[in-house]
Amino acid sequence: MDPEIDADLDLPTTGEGDDDEPSGSLDADDDADAIDDSDDGGDSPLDDAEASDVDAGEDEIDDIDDDDGDESDVDVGPLDDEVDIGEENELDDDGLGDAANDDDGIDLEERAAADDGGIEGTNELPEDAVDESALPELDADEDVDEGDEDLAEVLLADAQTELPAWDAARWTPLEGAGASTPCDALAIAAGRVAAAGEVLLIVGEGERAARPASFGAGVIAIAASDDLLVTATARGQIAVSQGAWTEATAVGALRAGSGPMELAATPGRGWIRRDGVLHSVTPPDASLVPVRERGVLAVTASGGAALLLTAGATGPVIERLRADDEAPRVVALRGAARRLAESAAKQGVITLVAAAGGRSVAFTDGAQIAISRDDGATFATAAFGPIVALAFVGDEADATLLILTESGTVVQLPVQGEPTRVAAIEGLGGAPAAIGWDPARECAWVACRAGLIAVGRAPRH
Repeated sequence: MDPEIDADLDLPTTGEGDDDEPSGSLDADDDADAIDDSDDGGDSPLDDAEASDVDAGEDEIDDIDDDDGDESDVDVGPLDDEVDIGEENELDDDGLGDAANDDDGIDLEERAAADDGGIEGTNELPEDAVDESALPELDADEDVDEGDEDLAEVLLADAQTELPAWDAARWTPLEGAGASTPCDALAIAAGRVAAAGEVLLIVGEGERAARPASFGAGVIAIAASDDLLVTATARGQIAVSQGAWTEATAVGALRAGSGPMELAATPGRGWIRRDGVLHSVTPPDASLVPVRERGVLAVTASGGAALLLTAGATGPVIERLRADDEAPRVVALRGAARRLAESAAKQGVITLVAAAGGRSVAFTDGAQIAISRDDGATFATAAFGPIVALAFVGDEADATLLILTESGTVVQLPVQGEPTRVAAIEGLGGAPAAIGWDPARECAWVACRAGLIAVGRAPRH
């Protein structure tokens, strides 16, 4: 080393006999003197001679644990009441946690890759998981009001077994009207009444009592207009009677089918439906003419028009056929009315009635009723328990609807106001029955197992 550089360095020297301690360091006495020089006469902050005398706060702890109920006491409660450690920190049967059972400890990469069930979200875009081809097509014009109708159906289901209150004026049986012979089909026109059952019954114009007709053995279905009575037997034999319904002429036969026979009549023409097929007959021609080859669910007539409920390509529809050229007017059913028609079609039980040429129309599947007062554009629904038959009181657009229930109760449903019970017919017993309005006598006729019965408003005195 350069002597000049070494002379400039003032290095501490080691003490004798002590190779480990630098000679320039303070010894114990020097350290004490240095500390004493800064002593101001108080207790030394570095003096720990009395450390063992420090009070660890036992008195304060005793005060906290005091059970004297003082308001100043602090009760933190059990530590595990509000602390949810989570499933990952729960102990197993051996009293060990997950970390104690894992010899390698926690693998952060493995934990990050584990499936958390979606708790921490996902990095994938939601739209990537949606198969748009599986979604239904949206139609802004279809069933726009169906939400309200669904709510109405829910509310209706709760009350569909409830019958309305009795009307202030109950209907009473007409004395001497009808007959006690069982029947289940009914037709009313031109002041005359026809009922079919064990025999064909006729109530002549201006009369009340029914008498057996000279024709009509085995008739199960009938329909009438002012100048025509159409009948059908279980074997499919079709006959028509003109004039005063005193005799009938056979016009043809339909092949035997499994479904019920349903008839309707407009002026000069009869309509026959069976197994979804519709025919017509026009006297004096004795042939049956096919009108619809399939899909006809129900048929009725009003004001010179035939009304059909059919299963269209896109759903059930109401068709109106005029008597002159049969040009159809088609209205598609929507919402609750559509669902009701589809349900009735599956069950094979449906009844259709109309008034004012189809301006008012109603149909039932035996549980609920759909009724329209605007050519089928909109429908309302109602229910009063098991329903057997329907009829309008008259042929006006605002005609009251009569409902015959399985219990024999007759309910009237007006355009305005609440429905009411007007009559009770005994002896239905769940058997098929029919109801119709007679404008000439201003009464309703019921054909049932108990016979042909007429009920109406009590005469005023």
